[in-house]
Amino acid sequence: MINKRKNISIILFAAIGFVWLVSACSKNVISGEDPYAEGKAPLGVYFEHLNRPIPAAKPGDIVQVSLRGTKQYEKEMELFLNEQLCVLQKVTDSTVSFIVPNQVATGGIKVKIREEIYFGPKVTIDGNVYLDPTFYISNGFNGPLNQLLSDRANPGNFIAVGNYKIFVNRGFDISAYDDVILGGIQRITTEGIASNVPLVQGIGAVGTINSIVQRADNKFYVAGQINKYNKDAVGNLARLNADGSLDTIRVAVLNDNLARPYDSFDTVSNFNASLDGGIIQKLFLTDREDVIAVGNFTQYSNIDYTQSTKTILSKKQILVRNIAKIGVDGKLDLNYNSNNTGTNGTVGSSVLLPSGKLVVVGNFTSYNGQPRNRIFALNADGTLDQGFQIGSGANDEIYSIFYNRRLNKMVIAGRFTTFNGQPANGVVVLQEDGQTDEQFKFGTTDDRRPNYAMLMNNSKVVVFGDFENYNNVRRSNLLILESNGEAKQHFNNMGPIVGRVTSINEGVTAAGHPCLYISGMINSVDGKNVFNIFKLIVKN
Repeated sequence: MINKRKNISIILFAAIGFVWLVSACSKNVISGEDPYAEGKAPLGVYFEHLNRPIPAAKPGDIVQVSLRGTKQYEKEMELFLNEQLCVLQKVTDSTVSFIVPNQVATGGIKVKIREEIYFGPKVTIDGNVYLDPTFYISNGFNGPLNQLLSDRANPGNFIAVGNYKIFVNRGFDISAYDDVILGGIQRITTEGIASNVPLVQGIGAVGTINSIVQRADNKFYVAGQINKYNKDAVGNLARLNADGSLDTIRVAVLNDNLARPYDSFDTVSNFNASLDGGIIQKLFLTDREDVIAVGNFTQYSNIDYTQSTKTILSKKQILVRNIAKIGVDGKLDLNYNSNNTGTNGTVGSSVLLPSGKLVVVGNFTSYNGQPRNRIFALNADGTLDQGFQIGSGANDEIYSIFYNRRLNKMVIAGRFTTFNGQPANGVVVLQEDGQTDEQFKFGTTDDRRPNYAMLMNNSKVVVFGDFENYNNVRRSNLLILESNGEAKQHFNNMGPIVGRVTSINEGVTAAGHPCLYISGMINSVDGKNVFNIFKLIVKN
């Protein structure tokens, strides 16, 4: 009986508590305010068939999209194509038709009704610039490319260098190469496939190859931040045979262990030169095929094998900053740029002119103790060119410089806003003597900066950066501009690039149109995956 009474008491107490809790909650609901009382009812507007492709359109064309529930909001609705306001042509309960603006690039549709935003499908804008569909890249390079070199010995081929390990393409069975690392160097065709003249398979470069040049005998020099090449030690700089193998030589070395006679010899890099203390950005060949290296290194060294063993090397070191000229024998040219103290900042890029002059850009304000704001030129003998007419130079960093031999002009791009005291929004075209080409004026980009620029043979200027607008029009971050800086609609119809451009090579299609081989660390272009390289047709 006692247990039953206890159970009944517990049940009654729980019931009373439940009634009190429900009563308290009911009172709170009745007396409290509805937290959603000020919320807005949905407008009932939505896009249909978002994944259905829309045919490419040109400025002035009428485009129709499936958009439900908009008829009643026709007078309140605004429609944008890639952020450019469009004129509405017809609105029904299920569709909206609009006129493509005169100035617009490929992009998405956005509809604004009152304060509500609805995002619609992408519209491809037809024009003279488009990805070459025959340039076949399957899974491409698994790391960034830094340079494409036209292979003189094998026309129709490039040597692609960078910081990647594997190149996967049509006809290349990766499963058969589990232990093969290409190490930042690969020969590909101008169609984007693995060449039928492959380089010797091996480990390749351990590190990053930034630059490559080709000698008259078709051997190569490569440079960057490289510790080894095919297991042999190198100091950021190496000479390769025409097949891509390291140019080596067998040398006699000291051996203090007579029980190991094979330690009296060693196979080493035949180009006995290292540039240490930093990375090499660019390499150039002189008419005599000496090597000029430009970068952020601090010293040159070579090895005296007569005083070395296989494991202990005797190095001769010479201080040399930023720029060095090295002979075919690997010896530093002490007469070139003597007493070099270098820049007081970082070097970004450089070009070698046909005259032998070297033009260097970066983020510095002096060279060898003489004021030079982010740009200077050296004469062919390595002395500072006092006649290079850049005046006060740039007021901020210059990222890149490109030289066009046909036009005898250069173009620089960077973070600067003035050049030689005049307004310059990050891109300037220069004559060979450093004078500014006043015809070209780079437009406004809403304080976003260009990272790379190049000059096409037809005088068009290609500019890449982190901008989204050019002269108040939403554009791709790869612009193709006229020689005066104008962005004509039919050359600026493409969608954006996701990634970073580091190199552009110009070619010609079978139909005679210019084409651009663009490489770098690039994920996609115009919504298509490209695996760090793509080919762009620029139709005349």
